[in-house]
Amino acid sequence: MAGQGSEGSLRELAVSDYSDVISLALAEIQNKPADPYEMAVVDEVQDMTLAGLRLAHAIAGGDSAGSLLLLGDGQQQVYAGGWRMLAPACAAGAR
Repeated sequence: MAGQGSEGSLRELAVSDYSDVISLALAEIQNKPADPYEMAVVDEVQDMTLAGLRLAHAIAGGDSAGSLLLLGDGQQQVYAGGWRMLAPACAAGAR
């Protein structure tokens, strides 16, 4: 978004952008947990935001026992910015 004015205007109109939708979905799962899926598979993960990864983790159960398979190609990143697959926070269990 272009700035605080834009975000305030969107809220007044009850309109959400992509980041808002991901944040709202994550908050909903955290507030009203459902039975986790046995396994979640996420492809094209190189194009996800960190918030999107947190949402996928929550869908898979939100703990270390949840089965979450992330597939991606760091050389094929479509969107600039965000996180890199080799970031230290992603190193545990990542190959």
